[in-house]
Parts: sequence; C-alpha cells; structure tokens
Amino acid sequence: MVSKGAGAVIKVSPSCEVQIRFYLPPLELRRYLTTFYIAEWKLPDGELLVDHLMPEWANLRFHSGALPEAETQAGMRLADTSFAATGPSSESVRFTVGSSRMWGIGLLPLGWAKGHLEQSRFSAAFGRLIG
Repeated sequence: MVSKGAGAVIKVSPSCEVQIRFYLPPLELRRYLTTFYIAEWKLPDGELLVDHLMPEWANLRFHSGALPEAETQAGMRLADTSFAATGPSSESVRFTVGSSRMWGIGLLPLGWAKGHLEQSRFSAAFGRLIG
C-alpha cells in the first residue's frame, strides 16, 4: 500500500538524483485511480536519464523541464510533448529525458472507461449544439 506522501530520494549515479512521491487519491476516487505522483530527476547539463517503464495501467502524465522521448518495442515514438496519456500497456517502453519534473495520475480500468464515457457524452452534446 502506498502511504500518503511516501517518497524517496535515490542517487542513481554520482551525477543523477531521482525523487519520487506517491499520494493516495481520496477514498471516493479509489475505484477509478491508483495514485497521484510526482517525480523529479536532476542531471548535469547535456546528460540523459535512460530507463524503461514496465507494463502498467493507464496514466496521465504532465512534464516540465526537459521533455521525454519514448519508444515502444514496436518502434512507435513519442517526443516533444508536455502531456501524454498512456496505457494500459503490455510491454515495456524505453525513455530518455534530461532534468525534468513529471506529475501523474494512475487510472484503473473503471477510471479509463468513465473518462471515455464522459468524453462521449460531451461529444454527443456538443454535436447536437453545433449540428
């Protein structure tokens, strides 16, 4: 179980520091969301952090600072964006990034479905307004 505000500072190498904090969502949202989180990594200018995201549920991620470049095993790439909606996934994704900060929200299947349902309702209502 993730405790409120749990986090750690990890020295990945002498020149790379990573700090990650996790926060539980409010009780009424726990059937939709896994966690809220913030990750920060600091590297010397010009250096990159290279890592892999393991298969996971869906996530909404917001980045500031250096923007990540990610690539799936199939060769699909994502770069130069400060927002990404990912997953659910069944394979690892390689990413590289310089000094940066990322805020994220983990979505459970019901949260992903509810988001799509709300978007569909909005799209239908908007279509009726302009149609």
